[in-house]
Formats: sequence, C-alpha cells, structure tokens
Amino acid sequence: MKLFVLSPCEEGIWPCVRVDGRAWALTTRGLSIEEEPFICVSYTWGHGTVPSPFHENFMVSDHTVPALVTVIKQRPECRAIWIDAFCIPYEADDEETRKQRHLTLESMGYIYSQAADVVAVLSSSSQAALERIKSRQPLQEEHLDALEREDWISRAWTYQEAANSQVLSITCDDAPVGLVVNDQLFFSYLGGALRQLGVSKVDRARYPRLDAFEELLADCCVANYQERSALQVMSIMSKRVQQRPDDHFYAMIGAITTELASSNPGRSACAAFMSLCENKGDYSFIFAAVPRDTRAGWTWRPVEHPDLPPVLSWHSWGDKQPGRWLEGHFYLDDVFVFRPEPLLPGTRQWIQTFLTHINIHEFGSLEEGCFKGLEDASFDGCSEPILTTRGFFFPCWKLQGQSEVEVLVSSRINWAFGAPALLKYKDEGKIMPLYCPGALFGPVGSEEVVQSACLTT
Repeated sequence: MKLFVLSPCEEGIWPCVRVDGRAWALTTRGLSIEEEPFICVSYTWGHGTVPSPFHENFMVSDHTVPALVTVIKQRPECRAIWIDAFCIPYEADDEETRKQRHLTLESMGYIYSQAADVVAVLSSSSQAALERIKSRQPLQEEHLDALEREDWISRAWTYQEAANSQVLSITCDDAPVGLVVNDQLFFSYLGGALRQLGVSKVDRARYPRLDAFEELLADCCVANYQERSALQVMSIMSKRVQQRPDDHFYAMIGAITTELASSNPGRSACAAFMSLCENKGDYSFIFAAVPRDTRAGWTWRPVEHPDLPPVLSWHSWGDKQPGRWLEGHFYLDDVFVFRPEPLLPGTRQWIQTFLTHINIHEFGSLEEGCFKGLEDASFDGCSEPILTTRGFFFPCWKLQGQSEVEVLVSSRINWAFGAPALLKYKDEGKIMPLYCPGALFGPVGSEEVVQSACLTT
C-alpha cells in the first residue's frame, strides 16, 4: 500500500501547507521499518470545515491545521507526519485513487501501529490538567470535569488510533513547547485522582467519558497491537460514538488485526468482524449480548447486530477465547463447565468479601448484591441467576423451562469479579441446544478443570 505523509519541502512547491514559515507537501512512502520514522496525529474533527490546501473543492476539518501545528511545535525534529484529512487519498474519479483511499481507510489501525509516535491533541481546556500531570501534581475535581468534556476520548476512530500505538503522547491545542505526557503517566494520575475523590470503579456515572478513557489507557498498557481479545475491544467501543454505523466495526477490526474488512467481500461489517476474529482463533465475540443464530449447528453464534454489544462494558484481561471446528463440530476450548449446584462455602465468603470491597453493603440476598455489582458495571440482563459451586450466573435475558443446563465459563478472559460465560441448555422436547450469554459473578480460577465443550449436536 502506498502511504501519503507530510514532509518539509522547498519553497515554490505547490500544493503545500505552511506551518511557522515552513512549507509541508504530500509525499509517498511505504510502511517498512527501513523507511524514515513518521508520526501520526490523533484528533477530533469537530463541526467546522475549511477548504483543503491540497484538493480543490474539498473541505476538511477546521481543526486539522491547528492539530498539525501543535504536533510540529511539540515534535520539531519530525520530518514525516501522517494526518487523516490530508493523507487519506482524495475521493477522485480515477479507479487507482479510489482503491488507495479504500485501502488506507481499512488500514488505519495498521498505519497507527507502525508510527514511531502517535500524538493525541486534546482541546486547550485540558491544558491545566496536563500541566498538573507534567509537574507530578495530583489532579483536582475541576481538572477531571474539564477532561470529561473532551470529545477525543469518546470517538470510535480515536480508540484504534490510541490502542494500536507503539508510543502514545498526549498534548493539547496551544500548549507550550514541552507540554506532552505519555499514556502511562496520564493513566496513573487519572486513576489516582478518581480514587482520591472517592469515585470507585463501579460508580462512574459522573465521569462516563473518563471511565472509557481510563479503560483505553489500561488497554494501551496491558495489550499490544493484535494481542487484545475481541471482547475487550467490544467493551471499550460500546462506550464510543461514530458517524457511520460501519465505522464501529472498522475501528474494532483495525484494533485486532492487519486483515482488511474487504477480505470478506459481500459481508456486512459485523459479519466481517466476527469472521476476522475467527481467523485469529478468537471466539470471544460469542459473549455479545445479542440473540443467537437459529440455523442448526450455529445456535451458539451471535446474530449480526448494528454494534454487537458485550455482556459487560467492562475492562477484562486475556488475549482470546479459543474455539475450533473438528469433524463438523464446533468446540469452545479452555472453559470451566458448571451445572446448577449450591454455592461452596468458600465461594460465598469470597463474594461477600468482594461486595464489601466494591462498597456494596446493603442487599436483601447475596444474589441481589451480585446483581447490583453487575448493574454498576453496565449489565442490564436478567436478575434471576443460576447457582453454581463457583458463583452466580446471570443470563442476558430471562429463561424458562430449560433443561440439561450447563454454564460454560471462560478461563482465558476474566473480570475482577468473575468471567464471561455462555449458558448451554435445551428447551423441553427440543433436540438442538440453545445458548444465552451472561456473566458469572464468583471466584473462578485454577482450582477447576479446564475443558472443551462441544456446542453443536
């Protein structure tokens, strides 16, 4: 793929954009490591537009040039910059340009993963917060309120731009030279401020954007490009917004693989996402809170959905949920298999201690306390659980009359309070197994035997 970048040019070259008396023109390059390092700019477009200096009769965001100016000021040594409004090929009439544009749009995640630095440009209202972090001073309530208003942290495309970065640096419009902080420092001070103000992880209604931002930064710290599970990407993306429905899936695809959505021609963006996850051997999309396919042999698979919401919009850890086809049957690997049984005494004690830890003290029964904890973590499923020896399984929807019940709990993907799970059951008189996703609240772990569960008849 041919990549356009902005590079300093000699006077008289046209078209170009001028920044602090220096001209920058579009040049082409490849993506190999032998090429000169380049910087990617991550910013929000906003609502205003201005004419592009590179393409006649083409409008771009009025924030593009200010963001570019900010990055050049903070990184004066850089000689190659990629910024979307200028470097994505213009939608021209010739077929080759249209092809390059399409390839670029589908490769955004990969482009950001190859940059030497991704510089996120917040609004100037965040300057005071960045100055506090830069000087190692704790953030105050007014700084959190300012950061909460940042559009950058809630956009779909900025997720893959930040999550795929090798190095993520954060600055803001009109920042003085040197006011740049890295993602780990930002993560540390943001989390510290929330804890200091008594804003627990399960009580973030006041700061929904910061909650999503903290999860993004945690994701940057614990998972490299293509190493995060589909469920984790689905969780973070469920809190972000986009202009076009398909952008939701293209941003998720860009965060998990270098493959392109167009490698699955004729499929919807949702179907392409699930298919590309399967190509990686990651079936954690199975924990989407949507109905299941009705075809024989496929009743375990989620139906196509406009945004494929997860059972919980909550930070998890683990790289994938393995699965495989063998002799015409599909197996979900590395799961704990539980059947309806009373809680073990140790399980009950663990749950009581954990509920106290997350400040849930008043509840009528233990299962009500667990459901309250899940509700605080964005769960909106059924409040009537199935008991297992290792916790309460809460399904995403209410079930009645089911038989041959098994709760398949992931051993590879976890939350602090449990793990995503899939209920396998049969309706009375039916042969074909049915499935319902949900969440297990309890201490699943190394004491159980890991199994492979056949999901087809």
